[in-house]
Amino acid sequence: MNQKQTVNFINKISGTKLIEHTDKFSSYDAFDDNYIVEIKNRRANHKDPFLEVNKTVINIKKSKEQNKDYLYIQADETGIYVFNVSKLNLDSIPKRFYNVPATTDFNNNERVNKEFWVLKKSYATIINL
Repeated sequence: MNQKQTVNFINKISGTKLIEHTDKFSSYDAFDDNYIVEIKNRRANHKDPFLEVNKTVINIKKSKEQNKDYLYIQADETGIYVFNVSKLNLDSIPKRFYNVPATTDFNNNERVNKEFWVLKKSYATIINL
């Protein structure tokens, strides 16, 4: 599933009216009147999804300024996991550093250490495919 397919699928099953962000460098991928949304389509099943700390802090701030909730959606071969980050107590969720590509799919091979919250799939609304 790609980002556009994920947006369309979420809109179809939940009644949201998400629109993909036109700026590929935006801190979030889609939005509607109620939500700003970051979407990760994973090629592999990650036992525990992870949420980038720096980007999340920015998106939480933006969501508050726009009076919206911030959703993180991870799609992988096991399903779609919708985390309402605005409702999570991030202080109680463990963090760790991962060495990851500096950017996603922008032809940059540089790797950097980034800090992530390690989420449990049980924190999400799970949509089975």
